Amino acid sequence: MAYVGERHTAFVGPKEREAGEGGYNKAAKALAAFRPADGTAADTQCDQRRSDAQNYVITWTKPDGTKTVLQHDRGCMSAKNAELNKVLDELPADLGVAEWAKQLTEPGASRG
Repeated sequence: MAYVGERHTAFVGPKEREAGEGGYNKAAKALAAFRPADGTAADTQCDQRRSDAQNYVITWTKPDGTKTVLQHDRGCMSAKNAELNKVLDELPADLGVAEWAKQLTEPGASRG
C-alpha cells in the first residue's frame, strides 16, 4: 500500500507498508461497491460540490498489471459519496496507517 501524506498529517511524504491479507481483503470488500469497471478510470459524480476538501486516488491492480482507478474529491457530495466517505474514514485503521494519516497542525502553521 502506498501512502502520501500531505500538509497537516502526522507523517508528510510518501511511505509504503504491507497491510497484510486481512487488511487488503477488508479494504477490497468495503470499496467493491465503488469500483469502476476493470481497466478503467473514473471520477466520483457529484450532486453538489464544496471546495478545499481531501482528494483520494484509489487504484486496484490485478496480477496481470491491469489497473482500475477511482478518483474521489471529498467535496463531491452525493448520497453514494457519503457512503464512500464513511468507508474512507475507516480505511486508515484497517490498513494500519491511522497514526500516519491523523490530522496534525503544527503551532503557527497556516491551515490554508
